[in-house]
Amino acid sequence: MQIQPDYSPAADRNKQAILDVLVSVVPAQGNALEIASGTGQHVAWFAYGLPGWAWQPSDA
Repeated sequence: MQIQPDYSPAADRNKQAILDVLVSVVPAQGNALEIASGTGQHVAWFAYGLPGWAWQPSDA
């Protein structure tokens, strides 16, 4: 199995659990800077799950 450098299995496994917590603690709208965003999988998932938020990843 070859893993692509722009994909993280761990990020894929935990993205929903993290989003569930965020939804329960943040307001409906806001701005967020994700530090050390790496593959961008989390920030992309969070943007989908929290459409009222503007997300800025720190990595390209």
